[in-house]
Parts: sequence; structure tokens; C-alpha cells
Amino acid sequence: MSDATLPRMRDLKGFFKQYKIDDPDGPFTPHSIRALGIQKKIPCCMVGNRRFYNYDAFLEILATNPDSLSVNSVETTLTTPMLSVRSMPGRMAK
Repeated sequence: MSDATLPRMRDLKGFFKQYKIDDPDGPFTPHSIRALGIQKKIPCCMVGNRRFYNYDAFLEILATNPDSLSVNSVETTLTTPMLSVRSMPGRMAK
């Protein structure tokens, strides 16, 4: 198998370092890259408790459909409703 067919899999630090070399003024941050990987918008795999991102697939997606990787598309919604604070009983309020 030649090196040209193997995808460049990088951890978050390596991915972001390579991204900044290729595009120093790019809009992505390490946090947005991590969020896109968690949302399965960037192909990635877990090895132990580390996540490795496919850099070549990221570049291909960025070239063909950049709107799918929009930084604004990263959802930050609450999954649980806000709960009210319960009142303390009179004997504990002292």
C-alpha cells in the first residue's frame, strides 16, 4: 500500500497545527474542530480516549461543500431544561 492512499489521521494538536500551516488565516479553532468531529461532520475515530481526525477528508469536504463545515453550524443547545432552586426548610436556613 502506498503512502498516497493512506489518510492523514491527526490528533487535535497535530490537526490544528497542519491546518494553520495550510491556511494561517482560517476560521477554525481547536474547539470548533473538536465539535465538528463529535457531530460527525469530520470523519474521526477514537483510539483509547483520544480522537484522531481525517485531515484529507476535512480538506475534501472543505473544497466541495464548505457550508457543511460552517463554524456557525456548531450547535450549542442545552440538553436538559433549567431546574428551579428548591427552598430550604426553616430549620436549615439558619
